[in-house]
Amino acid sequence: MGKVSRLSHKQIEAVIKRDELRDFLGEAQDWLKAHLENALIGVVVLALLIFGSVYFLKNRHEDSIKAAIQLSNAEQLYARAAGSGDASAFDGAKSAYEQVRTAFPSSDEAVAAELGLANLLFSSGKAAEAQSAYANFISNHPGSPLLPVAQSGQAASLEASGKLKEAADAYLSLANQRPLTAVSASSYVDAARCLEAIHDTQRLKAAVEGLEKLDADKMLPDVLKSRLQALKKRL
Repeated sequence: MGKVSRLSHKQIEAVIKRDELRDFLGEAQDWLKAHLENALIGVVVLALLIFGSVYFLKNRHEDSIKAAIQLSNAEQLYARAAGSGDASAFDGAKSAYEQVRTAFPSSDEAVAAELGLANLLFSSGKAAEAQSAYANFISNHPGSPLLPVAQSGQAASLEASGKLKEAADAYLSLANQRPLTAVSASSYVDAARCLEAIHDTQRLKAAVEGLEKLDADKMLPDVLKSRLQALKKRL
């Protein structure tokens, strides 16, 4: 009989590991065959998602450009209408703003177009309708950077409607907002005009003091400094 050689402990471990590896590779091959179709589908779906994202971003960029161009066209038409007072020019500007809102409803340009329509009503002499449009804008877009402009428009609509006390309140509220906005200084001047007209001397002084503080802080535009001096002389 041939001599039966005994395997050492290390040799036994090597055989076990070899058998385990063979079994693992066999199982992995079977799994791959069984799941290859799903794996390929997953790769295709991922590729489609990536392609779709790129396509969406590309289209979003193109839509932004188109929206900006249409808004610019509407603003130019509005400027012409405001300069000429021609009714047909106002109609053209209104149509252009509405096209921006319809074509790009979720864009920043649509928000700007909504404010443009309110401005258009004000410039057309429709103060009550403009006030309502500004109020809707303020309610619908509380976080918009255009909010101070809409608030100023609402105050101006009140003033144009002869509601001088309410207009002064609105102007002062806007002027006292912090941080300061682009219309803070002019709002003090507008408030002073209304307060002077209704002979509210006490609050008129408060408005002038607000302007003086802006001037001391070097935040009063040069164009308003002469207005401040004129108001101080009339107090």
